Amino acid sequence: MEPIDRSPRVRVVLLGASNLTRGISTVVESAQDIWGSPLDICCALGHGRSYGWTSNFLGRSLPGIVDCGLWKSLDERPKLPTAALITDIGNDLMYGAAVPQIAGWIETAIDRLQSVDAQVAMTLLPMSSAVRLSPARFRFFAKLFFPLKHLELSDLLSRGRELNGRLETLGRSRGVTLIEQQSQWYGIDPIHIRLRYWRTVWPSILAATHGESKSIRPTRGSFRRWIYLRTRTAESWRLLGVPQRRHQPSGHLKDGSSVSLF
Repeated sequence: MEPIDRSPRVRVVLLGASNLTRGISTVVESAQDIWGSPLDICCALGHGRSYGWTSNFLGRSLPGIVDCGLWKSLDERPKLPTAALITDIGNDLMYGAAVPQIAGWIETAIDRLQSVDAQVAMTLLPMSSAVRLSPARFRFFAKLFFPLKHLELSDLLSRGRELNGRLETLGRSRGVTLIEQQSQWYGIDPIHIRLRYWRTVWPSILAATHGESKSIRPTRGSFRRWIYLRTRTAESWRLLGVPQRRHQPSGHLKDGSSVSLF
């Protein structure tokens, strides 16, 4: 009997922040349904993650996505058909980064992904959800998620529209599939996709990396897999200022897929 080939069929690169982190188990299952198994899954994510600046969350700090070890790792890994998703871009507006600066970070990410021949999809900002915010609700969530920042709703909406326009122009010029987020995905919390929609939203977002609309079944979900993936750690990070390192891939799934975090 010939040995079973357990080498990955496709590489999936995932860039994002809290939505991607919260939904990573669902995203991984969606990727397995779309591309089969095993997969080489490479992620740069994390609560409060910035695309260009070091971010901090409850004593944990991570480098900006464009400065993390993902890109060196992609260059060193064997070449594979690659699909990539860029999402959760709005954090940097909340951190006060200028719109051209954020667009530049995203352009850098697209350039690097396309240099490894990745098919790239990108979510736009959820402006249809943001415009429904009342000033009081905005102040509550701004203080909850970004307590050290002084933010004004009118300024955030203005910069959000400007950034969305730049992302649309950038995406179309680079052949990136653009995904417009739907207002019903969000509830009282204007930042995070509602749990009830994870099983359908993430498969539809991942399918967009094909550059076409594809009908994908809702995910089944697995609490065990969610716990396992949420307890994996990144290649390089800091805990209360103390450097931490973890060999990658840090996650290994039953189907032979590997998960690397950066």
